Amino acid sequence: MSRRPLAGVAARADLPSGLLDPLVAIAVHPNATLPALLACLEDARARKDAAAHPPLPAAVLTRLVDGPHPEVAWAAAGHPALPAAAVERLVAEAERAGPAGRAPG
Repeated sequence: MSRRPLAGVAARADLPSGLLDPLVAIAVHPNATLPALLACLEDARARKDAAAHPPLPAAVLTRLVDGPHPEVAWAAAGHPALPAAAVERLVAEAERAGPAGRAPG
């Protein structure tokens, strides 16, 4: 089955959330493609797993680190393709925040 239709399905806000459950499985699949992972990043249940996936490029990871979801930022922070400057910025922000700024657990 092609993953491209699932990316299109994820973009449709009018569909019931149960139809997006396959995105959670795609986000953890070792052979997930970049287009499928980008669709997973739009789904709250799949976002954290997709953020740590190897095919994501540095530009996407940087946006995730700067994004509004702390659990996703920390998942992306461990990605080897994340530029060192983004990792340093994330760590500095966490240190400034003190214990409340630690990685979600």
